[in-house]
Amino acid sequence: MILELQRLFKQVGARLQNIVTRGKVLSANQSGARGKIKIQASNGEIFEAEEVQLYGFSSYAPAGSEVVLVSRGGNRDSSLVLASNQGAIRPRDLASGEVAIFAGDNVVLKLRNNGNLEATLSKIKIENDSHELVEVLSDLVQAIIDARTQTALGPQPLLNPADPFPAIKLRLDSFKV
Repeated sequence: MILELQRLFKQVGARLQNIVTRGKVLSANQSGARGKIKIQASNGEIFEAEEVQLYGFSSYAPAGSEVVLVSRGGNRDSSLVLASNQGAIRPRDLASGEVAIFAGDNVVLKLRNNGNLEATLSKIKIENDSHELVEVLSDLVQAIIDARTQTALGPQPLLNPADPFPAIKLRLDSFKV
């Protein structure tokens, strides 16, 4: 009877320890409504869990990322990843209350307490159906190109033909779809 109780308590203890677990991402598949992540738990156990993410935000934790997960009743078949972290590359220069979004070493958006947005990016791509911003900028550059000044010889171009504005206009217009 005592051996039976010890075995039962050992099983219950193992289940309780499995309710909240830390682990590392081995691989991930983000194609479904919820991502599926293959995890190696801190005890060496390997299994798959669904990933729950905050509304309006989606990420794809690379292999090696740390995760925190919960398992209903300690059962690995019902595990959910609640959080993931890539400590080696996360921004560390934030003040209390500041926020950063990052993807890799050199892609970072920081919302600072002073109201500033700091961005470290290689390129910004803005897409919308109306292309309103591109249209306004293109029209502004065209106005600069078309500007004339009054001289004794009559209206003359304000710009030197070597100025970069026509090339800038071509680049702006390339963003129109």
